[in-house]
Amino acid sequence: MKIRKRWIVLLLVVALSIAAALLVKRYFTQITHGWDDLRGGTDPIPSIMMRPAAVTNTPEDWPSWRGRNQDNTASLTLRTDWRGGLTRLWEVRYLCQGPDTAAWSCPVIQGNHLVVMGRDAQHDLIFCLDPQTGALRWKTMYPAAAKDNYGPGARATPFIDGDRVYTLGRGGELLCLRLSDGNLLWRRDFDHEGGAAPEWGHSSSPLVASNYLYIQGGEKLHAAAFHKTNGEPIWAVSGGPAGYASPVLAPFPLAGRNELVIFHGEGLAGFDEASGSRLWNIDWKTSYGMNITTPVVAGNLVIATSTSGAFAAEVGSNGAAVRWKTRDLCGAHTDPLVIGSNLYGYSGSSLGNRGDFRCLDLATGKLRWKTPVMGGGTAIQVDKYLLCLDHKGNLFLVKPDPASFKLASSFPNAIPRVQEQSWTKPIVAGGNLYLRYRQRLLCYRLAR
Repeated sequence: MKIRKRWIVLLLVVALSIAAALLVKRYFTQITHGWDDLRGGTDPIPSIMMRPAAVTNTPEDWPSWRGRNQDNTASLTLRTDWRGGLTRLWEVRYLCQGPDTAAWSCPVIQGNHLVVMGRDAQHDLIFCLDPQTGALRWKTMYPAAAKDNYGPGARATPFIDGDRVYTLGRGGELLCLRLSDGNLLWRRDFDHEGGAAPEWGHSSSPLVASNYLYIQGGEKLHAAAFHKTNGEPIWAVSGGPAGYASPVLAPFPLAGRNELVIFHGEGLAGFDEASGSRLWNIDWKTSYGMNITTPVVAGNLVIATSTSGAFAAEVGSNGAAVRWKTRDLCGAHTDPLVIGSNLYGYSGSSLGNRGDFRCLDLATGKLRWKTPVMGGGTAIQVDKYLLCLDHKGNLFLVKPDPASFKLASSFPNAIPRVQEQSWTKPIVAGGNLYLRYRQRLLCYRLAR
């Protein structure tokens, strides 16, 4: 009897050990690879029913990763009473085709053209829709081999500049297309030119300013500029691994110049916009090299955050010096927002819906308040509010106040049936709200 009991205990121990090992394996698999199956249904790509149209533009456009003015702010008088939800105008469910084809890139909108990237088993897909109706204007594709951890599709958001749109695939394929009809104008491939993708693929969105197109591509394309009209190189700086953050071009009064700021895989650096000369560098290491959030500039300060914490550097004529560091803001995916003398943003893991929303004093980095009410997510500024989308597709409207958290309204399940993480941030243009989750893109009316 005693021997039998011992065998039973031994079997239970073995079973529990196996179960624990499987849970650990599942956890680390989720961290490095994610779950890329497409939930919520996928439709076939429709036929194109619209003729090419002349490109228009409005003051309410959102033509790039950080919007029209590169400040994550939308111009709109919005409806603030969300009781009963928002009116859905349309939804498409064909951006990703087939299993394990997840893509995360944001849509961009200029006037009567919306561009968003998708994926099938072998190709990156680029779609152009009518932003008011969701009708397909044009589509194009190109073969693109890519790893499948967290999906092989694009992470970087396109940039619309006049009648051109610039896209970047996970594998480093940089394309310039004519916005009116999708015709290819030029192409470059980072990894064939000395660049190197980080673990989860090229994610840094292209930035167009004047005649320059700026990118972060890693290694020999640590920071680089191309001529926007023909794609010819202007300058390139060699360095270490790429980060996932998008470049920022901003004036710094103390320095007396514009500087290109890049949050690369090992820190934050400033470059001369015309020559590419490295002006300064601040080391900032994060596990897995996950420097993801776009730095935000406020006067002479540039603020960067990752899962390792946050810091502010003051940029002057002789370089940059750290003014404060804190663990009170650990932004994984979401860009912080500066409003007045305060810094707002999500803090915590990008997995699940954990974390909280925080307000810090901009000058010192000291925590003013935090709340777990909205979990983890992404945010932009609209009108006098913060528009926040959590990782499960729930929408929140927050009145920014340094004294306390003030929730103005909420819209549960704005993106229905989110099984994993909704990482793509909300976009607002032309009075409408656009929400993307993998193969799906939804449009709601947000204007008052």
